[in-house]
Amino acid sequence: MTNLSITELLADAQVATASGDVNEAERILLRVIRLSGDDWSAWDRAVVAYVRILLASGRTSTAATWMLRSLDRDASVAAWQIFHLIVRSVPSVEALRMLRDIAPERRLDWWDLLRSSQMLARSGRYRVAAAIAQRVATEAARVKDDPNRWRAEGQLGRVYQMASRPRKALHIWRRAFGEGSSNRIIAKRLSQALERNREWQECLDVVSRALQRISDPPVQRTLLARKARVLVRLGRSA
Repeated sequence: MTNLSITELLADAQVATASGDVNEAERILLRVIRLSGDDWSAWDRAVVAYVRILLASGRTSTAATWMLRSLDRDASVAAWQIFHLIVRSVPSVEALRMLRDIAPERRLDWWDLLRSSQMLARSGRYRVAAAIAQRVATEAARVKDDPNRWRAEGQLGRVYQMASRPRKALHIWRRAFGEGSSNRIIAKRLSQALERNREWQECLDVVSRALQRISDPPVQRTLLARKARVLVRLGRSA
């Protein structure tokens, strides 16, 4: 199969889907999947399009099977896209059950999973977003990968903050920072929350330690501005 014929078939499947001829679209996409061979791009595009059809018709378990097939082919792009389509589309209870059953944190890229968590949180699916971030944090802790654990905990706190649970977010960030986190999100969000809560001295302590741990210029500028404000509140000079 040439690249041109693959492109034409995928276009035909798109037209069939748009016109409501789902059976024809499925037939075409399954043909592309079967004939794509080592053409990873075609396989990924066809599988993701097919999964969209499956989810639209309520065939979630079949969609999940295709995600596992993508992982078995080491097609990580398609696997993450399918994963995100599923957790975005199905009820939260079903999505949480899938997380337990397939343990995506052991098979998918953690950055991709945290990206899903961010996107889900922005759409208000806080339970699923928090569960994904927590699973990444737990797996990173299991393999003693502190930077990625802190990255996941930074995202987990953001989910709780967006879900109007600021105390939970603050608890997560405080603990991570106390353990030595140099994560930029944690440093910025923790110090911001402390400043908002008028906990001036703790905020100053966090900012001072964060400035020693983080060399990123934009973050340093933000922290230095916060430090100057807090010093004014405490009646001290810089």
